[in-house]
Order: sequence, then C-alpha cells, then structure tokens
Amino acid sequence: MSIRPTPRLAPVVRSFVAIPAGILEVPFRRFIVQAAVGVTVFCALLAGIGWAAGSSYSTVHHDFRYVELAVVLVIVVFAAVLLIRRRRSSTITSSADSSR
Repeated sequence: MSIRPTPRLAPVVRSFVAIPAGILEVPFRRFIVQAAVGVTVFCALLAGIGWAAGSSYSTVHHDFRYVELAVVLVIVVFAAVLLIRRRRSSTITSSADSSR
C-alpha cells in the first residue's frame, strides 16, 4: 500500500501540500506534475463556478440578498458588542481611579 498525496486537489489542503510531500520524500518531478494537475483542476472548477454564477447573476444576487443582510447584521452586532465592552471597561477603570 502506497501513500499518495492526492488531497492536494482540495482547496484548503492545496496550500499545505508541500509539507507532507517533503516529509514523504515525493520525487520533485512527480510532485510538480501532480501539483500542476491539481492546480489545473482547481482553477478549472473555480472558473466553471464563476461562469455559472456569472451567467445567472441576477438569480444568484437575488438569492444571496438575505445572506448579505445577515453578514452586515452580524458585523454591526459584533461592533456594537465591542463598543459596549470598551465603554464599560473604561467606565470601570475611571471610577476605580477616582475612588482612590
């Protein structure tokens, strides 16, 4: 049974392929060929997704309108929580300093 570094086709793992390939001492030529195949497949899939989304942009834009609103809402709530925490900590610090 041989270990083949085939997960390089996955986008997240693709960035870290060189580390296990080096540990497993994959021959350089074989690594380059497999990396080229992986990059080609990844780019083709990414371009295909872009082409499909581009040809139906209005549908995709309409469907993701709620996702956009949810992301903006999460960012606003997160910023508000950070602002409230910062104000509370500065109020506590200033009241502690004035009580001395």
